[in-house]
Amino acid sequence: FEYPGIWPWMRKVAADFGWDWGPAFMPVGVYKPAYLVTLSPSIGDSVPQTGTPPISPPAFSTDDVAGPIFVDEASIDIYKEGQSFSVPPDQKADWIVNVTLGIRSAAAVSHSFMTLAFPELGITSHPIEISAIPISTKGSFWVTATWSIPDHIPRRWYPHNLGTPQLYDLHVVLAAPTDEHSSETALVNFVTRTGFRTIELAQTRYSQQDIDERGIWPGDQWHFKVNGKAFYASGTNIIPFDPFYARTPADRVRWILESAVKSDFLHDIVTSETHSVPYTDCSTTKGILSLDPYILRFENGTQGEIYGNTAFLKERFNYDASAAFDYTTYPVGRFVNEFGFHSMPSFYTWEEALLSPEDFYFNSTVVMSREHHPPAGSLAFPNPNAAEGQREMTVAVEQWLPTPGTTDTNQTFAQWCWSTQIFQSMTIVSQVAWYRHGAGQSENNLGALIWQLNDIWQGVSWSAMEYSGRWKVLQYGLTGVYAPVTIYPFWTPSNETLQVLVISDRWEDVKASAQATWYDWRGRPLNRTFFDFTVPRLNNSLLFEAKGLNTILPIGRRAEDVWLHLNVTADVDGKRLTNEQYVSALHEPRLHQGSQPSYLSVHPDILGERTSG
Repeated sequence: FEYPGIWPWMRKVAADFGWDWGPAFMPVGVYKPAYLVTLSPSIGDSVPQTGTPPISPPAFSTDDVAGPIFVDEASIDIYKEGQSFSVPPDQKADWIVNVTLGIRSAAAVSHSFMTLAFPELGITSHPIEISAIPISTKGSFWVTATWSIPDHIPRRWYPHNLGTPQLYDLHVVLAAPTDEHSSETALVNFVTRTGFRTIELAQTRYSQQDIDERGIWPGDQWHFKVNGKAFYASGTNIIPFDPFYARTPADRVRWILESAVKSDFLHDIVTSETHSVPYTDCSTTKGILSLDPYILRFENGTQGEIYGNTAFLKERFNYDASAAFDYTTYPVGRFVNEFGFHSMPSFYTWEEALLSPEDFYFNSTVVMSREHHPPAGSLAFPNPNAAEGQREMTVAVEQWLPTPGTTDTNQTFAQWCWSTQIFQSMTIVSQVAWYRHGAGQSENNLGALIWQLNDIWQGVSWSAMEYSGRWKVLQYGLTGVYAPVTIYPFWTPSNETLQVLVISDRWEDVKASAQATWYDWRGRPLNRTFFDFTVPRLNNSLLFEAKGLNTILPIGRRAEDVWLHLNVTADVDGKRLTNEQYVSALHEPRLHQGSQPSYLSVHPDILGERTSG
């Protein structure tokens, strides 16, 4: 985006050359620790390599020489017998544990074997014969061992909100006999955490039975299955945590991931050019499923059919705020990925980057230098296209929210930062709710992944969390709308229709109760309606539908004089979960595209949205 046409020749990720959410610093050099490794040419005279490959020497090592073998890389692959990229897993088949090591050896080993064990399961493999290991210090030599384990022995790993992310210690020993009369000598001995699960992308055609009985539109499936079960993929996309890899702090990576997981929505995530080892270490432990190899974008190509991951939604309405809540502009697809709207970071985060009082203005030179949407396409400073990105945020706030303005310039700047986040949350929550409700519609939508989770620096972006890990308003909104069971009001102003749905992503039917209460602005209840119902698995239930304000509103009340409180309560996974939404009326709306009637507008992030459990 800022060094066009150069990055393929530099063998670096494209984001290093500038993106619409980050700078073009193009870092170079070694960004991980470097070591001199000495190996013994003798099998029996040294200490085996221990730890989890790739292994860094301890800070205060007493061993001047390691063993004869050093492990460069280790790959642990667990899958079902007979499974391949083109053959889906048989869920009743045995598990295959494949351990592959890339090793450097200072000694020729004519006979060696690998032993694998899961002590927590009480199982150990027989010694698995390995091919002869040659002297190979200039390049890696690869050895592989496979072990079959009956399906019923281990518990399976699941994303955190669909089950338990069960992991086990895998002990790996690579050994060789010193001579025919003595016991073996361990050359490599390490322990790593891993789990048992299958993940597959379903892309076969829906059957005629699905079309006839479930009302699904003809075409291909496009959703994920974990351990043979289709699930709703809810989550986000990750970008690098810092433009300079070496200074990415492990604690901040863990904080961002853990806080997202504790929001109870992040169980699926797409990694976008992140170099973070802490991310890798943390994700499986916390029950995060990475879908990076799978997520591609393409459009429908068969008339009358629907398939695939249909939309690149970041530009769904070309950043035209007037269409932000128009459901007729929302794509209809099996799966959606990368939809979002940009916002400013908070005043507190700007304080980390802005140095002079004159910088604390919405359109100051420094602020606009950190607005890379649309990208500059060159090294021009500040971004000559930044005014367009700033205009899109400004118009959105002015159209849908009170326009910030005080006599204190810092307070006004802080209000603008906050208001852009409010609009961002409003529009993204609206979209997530729409796509989630598609699980019960003809498109059978089973995934909505927003753009984006984190920031690479302090600047304007689509993130739900700021560079430091501070939550934007969007993160709070996602906590509610991605809840396992959520209630949501869908208002269509063109025909004055209100629908109230309860949406569930559970694998089982959920019994729930809901309540809809109209209040005036003094907090006095005007009328209240109760609902008891069951939401089918991976589906939704329509609680209320009415057309015309005279039918929807309490008798004798105007839209601007009342507001509607919705809540749903359900027992999910042994916990009591409550999800709330609020519907208010905006009187005297900013009119656009000609005259429009007064209408209800769903603004959960202004008046409040809460999920507890």
